[in-house]
Amino acid sequence: YVRVVEVRLASGQKTPMHSHPANAIVNLAPARVKFSFPDGKTQIADLRPGDAIWSDSVEHAGEVLAGTVHLIVVEFKGPKPTTPMPPKDKDPAAQWPDVYRVVVDNPTARVLEIRAGAGQKIPMHSHPAAVSVNVGAFRVKFTYPDGKAEVLDSRPGQAMWFDKFDHAADVLVGAVHVISVELKG
Repeated sequence: YVRVVEVRLASGQKTPMHSHPANAIVNLAPARVKFSFPDGKTQIADLRPGDAIWSDSVEHAGEVLAGTVHLIVVEFKGPKPTTPMPPKDKDPAAQWPDVYRVVVDNPTARVLEIRAGAGQKIPMHSHPAAVSVNVGAFRVKFTYPDGKAEVLDSRPGQAMWFDKFDHAADVLVGAVHVISVELKG
Protein backbone atom coordinates (compact mmCIF):
# COMPACT_ATOMS: atom_id res chain seq x y z
CA TYR A 1 0.00 0.00 0.00
CA VAL A 2 2.60 2.52 1.15
CA ARG A 3 6.31 2.92 1.57
CA VAL A 4 7.55 5.02 4.49
CA VAL A 5 10.91 6.75 4.03
CA GLU A 6 12.89 8.83 6.52
CA VAL A 7 14.87 11.67 4.92
CA ARG A 8 17.69 13.50 6.73
CA LEU A 9 19.78 16.19 5.06
CA ALA A 10 22.23 18.70 6.55
CA SER A 11 22.46 22.38 5.68
CA GLY A 12 24.13 22.81 2.29
CA GLN A 13 23.38 19.24 1.21
CA LYS A 14 21.91 18.71 -2.29
CA THR A 15 19.93 15.90 -3.87
CA PRO A 16 20.05 15.07 -7.59
CA MET A 17 16.93 15.16 -9.77
CA HIS A 18 14.63 12.31 -8.65
CA SER A 19 10.93 11.48 -8.58
CA HIS A 20 8.30 10.48 -6.03
CA PRO A 21 4.84 8.97 -6.43
CA ALA A 22 1.96 10.76 -4.68
CA ASN A 23 2.93 11.20 -1.03
CA ALA A 24 2.24 12.80 2.32
CA ILE A 25 5.21 14.44 4.03
CA VAL A 26 5.58 15.03 7.76
CA ASN A 27 8.28 17.54 8.64
CA LEU A 28 10.14 17.16 11.94
CA ALA A 29 12.79 19.94 11.91
CA PRO A 30 13.00 23.59 10.83
CA ALA A 31 14.62 24.06 7.43
CA ARG A 32 14.61 26.20 4.30
CA VAL A 33 14.82 24.15 1.09
CA LYS A 34 15.14 25.12 -2.56
CA PHE A 35 13.46 22.77 -5.02
CA SER A 36 14.42 22.75 -8.71
CA PHE A 37 12.16 21.20 -11.36
CA PRO A 38 12.93 19.77 -14.83
CA ASP A 39 11.37 22.85 -16.50
CA GLY A 40 13.97 25.11 -14.81
CA LYS A 41 11.56 26.61 -12.28
CA THR A 42 12.51 26.73 -8.60
CA GLN A 43 10.58 27.01 -5.35
CA ILE A 44 11.71 27.89 -1.84
CA ALA A 45 9.95 26.11 1.05
CA ASP A 46 10.21 27.04 4.72
CA LEU A 47 9.55 23.87 6.71
CA ARG A 48 8.38 23.86 10.34
CA PRO A 49 8.16 20.90 12.71
CA GLY A 50 4.71 19.35 12.46
CA ASP A 51 4.02 20.56 8.92
CA ALA A 52 2.01 18.03 6.94
CA ILE A 53 2.27 18.44 3.17
CA TRP A 54 0.54 16.57 0.34
CA SER A 55 2.37 16.15 -2.96
CA ASP A 56 1.12 14.57 -6.16
CA SER A 57 3.74 12.69 -8.21
CA VAL A 58 6.70 15.02 -8.65
CA GLU A 59 10.21 15.17 -10.09
CA HIS A 60 12.67 17.57 -8.45
CA ALA A 61 16.12 18.22 -7.06
CA GLY A 62 16.66 19.78 -3.63
CA GLU A 63 19.14 21.93 -1.75
CA VAL A 64 19.01 22.63 1.99
CA LEU A 65 19.60 26.37 2.36
CA ALA A 66 19.27 26.53 6.16
CA GLY A 67 18.50 24.21 9.04
CA THR A 68 18.32 20.43 8.89
CA VAL A 69 15.81 18.45 6.87
CA HIS A 70 14.15 15.63 8.80
CA LEU A 71 11.11 14.23 7.00
CA ILE A 72 8.95 11.15 7.13
CA VAL A 73 7.58 10.57 3.61
CA VAL A 74 4.58 8.27 3.12
CA GLU A 75 4.57 7.24 -0.56
CA PHE A 76 1.44 5.69 -2.02
CA LYS A 77 2.21 2.55 -4.03
CA GLY A 78 -1.27 0.99 -4.36
CA PRO A 79 -3.37 -1.00 -4.49
CA LYS A 80 -5.07 0.59 -1.53
CA PRO A 81 -6.57 -1.47 1.29
CA THR A 82 -10.34 -1.65 1.44
CA THR A 83 -10.80 0.18 4.73
CA PRO A 84 -13.62 2.70 4.49
CA MET A 85 -13.54 5.91 6.47
CA PRO A 86 -15.36 5.65 9.82
CA PRO A 87 -19.04 6.63 10.08
CA LYS A 88 -19.62 10.17 11.33
CA ASP A 89 -20.51 9.06 14.87
CA LYS A 90 -17.17 7.17 15.14
CA ASP A 91 -15.05 9.67 13.13
CA PRO A 92 -12.68 11.50 15.50
CA ALA A 93 -12.33 14.49 13.11
CA ALA A 94 -16.13 14.94 13.10
CA GLN A 95 -16.56 14.35 16.85
CA TRP A 96 -13.51 16.20 18.25
CA PRO A 97 -12.30 18.78 15.68
CA ASP A 98 -10.34 20.59 18.42
CA VAL A 99 -8.15 17.45 18.77
CA TYR A 100 -8.29 15.97 15.23
CA ARG A 101 -7.74 18.65 12.58
CA VAL A 102 -8.10 17.65 8.91
CA VAL A 103 -5.04 18.96 7.04
CA VAL A 104 -5.56 17.16 3.70
CA ASP A 105 -8.58 15.31 2.35
CA ASN A 106 -8.41 13.91 -1.17
CA PRO A 107 -9.44 10.67 -2.94
CA THR A 108 -6.21 8.91 -1.85
CA ALA A 109 -5.79 9.94 1.79
CA ARG A 110 -6.98 12.02 4.68
CA VAL A 111 -4.23 13.59 6.76
CA LEU A 112 -5.03 14.51 10.36
CA GLU A 113 -3.05 16.60 12.82
CA ILE A 114 -3.79 15.24 16.30
CA ARG A 115 -3.10 17.34 19.40
CA ALA A 116 -4.13 16.50 22.97
CA GLY A 117 -2.75 17.47 26.36
CA ALA A 118 -1.81 15.40 29.39
CA GLY A 119 -4.91 14.21 31.23
CA GLN A 120 -7.12 14.48 28.16
CA LYS A 121 -9.43 11.52 27.50
CA ILE A 122 -10.84 10.75 24.06
CA PRO A 123 -13.83 8.37 23.94
CA MET A 124 -14.07 5.29 21.72
CA HIS A 125 -13.69 6.07 18.00
CA SER A 126 -12.53 4.46 14.73
CA HIS A 127 -9.58 4.83 12.36
CA PRO A 128 -9.08 3.32 8.88
CA ALA A 129 -5.66 1.87 7.97
CA ALA A 130 -3.07 4.58 8.54
CA VAL A 131 0.55 5.57 9.04
CA SER A 132 0.95 7.73 12.14
CA VAL A 133 4.03 9.87 12.66
CA ASN A 134 4.83 11.22 16.12
CA VAL A 135 5.99 14.82 16.18
CA GLY A 136 6.20 15.01 19.98
CA ALA A 137 7.11 12.70 22.86
CA PHE A 138 4.24 11.41 25.01
CA ARG A 139 2.73 8.39 26.75
CA VAL A 140 -0.84 7.34 25.94
CA LYS A 141 -3.09 4.48 26.98
CA PHE A 142 -5.25 2.90 24.27
CA THR A 143 -8.32 0.95 25.39
CA TYR A 144 -9.95 -1.32 22.82
CA PRO A 145 -13.62 -2.38 22.49
CA ASP A 146 -12.89 -5.75 24.16
CA GLY A 147 -11.64 -3.92 27.28
CA LYS A 148 -7.97 -4.73 26.74
CA ALA A 149 -5.58 -1.80 27.11
CA GLU A 150 -1.98 -1.00 26.30
CA VAL A 151 0.34 1.89 27.08
CA LEU A 152 2.33 3.33 24.19
CA ASP A 153 5.43 5.50 24.58
CA SER A 154 6.16 7.69 21.58
CA ARG A 155 9.22 9.54 20.42
CA PRO A 156 9.51 12.23 17.75
CA GLY A 157 9.99 10.80 14.27
CA GLN A 158 8.51 7.40 15.13
CA ALA A 159 6.31 6.15 12.29
CA MET A 160 3.81 3.35 12.90
CA TRP A 161 1.45 1.38 10.65
CA PHE A 162 -2.04 0.68 12.00
CA ASP A 163 -4.65 -1.53 10.40
CA LYS A 164 -8.24 -0.35 10.82
CA PHE A 165 -9.01 -0.22 14.54
CA ASP A 166 -11.24 1.25 17.25
CA HIS A 167 -9.96 2.62 20.55
CA ALA A 168 -10.32 5.18 23.32
CA ALA A 169 -7.26 7.18 24.36
CA ASP A 170 -6.02 8.63 27.66
CA VAL A 171 -3.02 10.96 27.45
CA LEU A 172 -0.86 10.03 30.44
CA VAL A 173 2.31 12.11 29.99
CA GLY A 174 3.32 14.92 27.65
CA ALA A 175 1.36 16.47 24.83
CA VAL A 176 0.23 14.35 21.90
CA HIS A 177 1.28 15.76 18.53
CA VAL A 178 0.79 13.23 15.73
CA ILE A 179 0.26 13.43 11.99
CA SER A 180 -1.90 10.51 10.85
CA VAL A 181 -2.03 9.64 7.15
CA GLU A 182 -5.25 7.66 6.71
CA LEU A 183 -5.64 5.54 3.58
CA LYS A 184 -8.93 5.77 1.76
CA GLY A 185 -10.27 2.52 0.38
